Amino acid sequence: MFSQYQKDEALKLYDQIGSVDQTIHILGYPTRRCLYGWIKERSLLNASSDERKSTRRNRAARVAGQVPSPQPAETLSEEQVEQLSYEVHAMQLRLDFLQEVIRR
Repeated sequence: MFSQYQKDEALKLYDQIGSVDQTIHILGYPTRRCLYGWIKERSLLNASSDERKSTRRNRAARVAGQVPSPQPAETLSEEQVEQLSYEVHAMQLRLDFLQEVIRR
């Protein structure tokens, strides 16, 4: 796990150079998947309250089966696939943690 300082430094460097690969090469950390997750997390935190609410409502509606999932307009890039894989992994870790809490 990385400290908040390490996370902030990585994001600051990424903002300066604009390249995930170069950021990781210079710092020696984190993984590409991790850095993409931090970037996405930050963008969600910086999104307006209305955007976050709309995103949550749309996601909840899709899960409930009320709205069909959008069809991709194009093939996903390798980076997008990697980012989605990271998100699935992060959700699985959260689920595992919560299930363990419930068992205790």
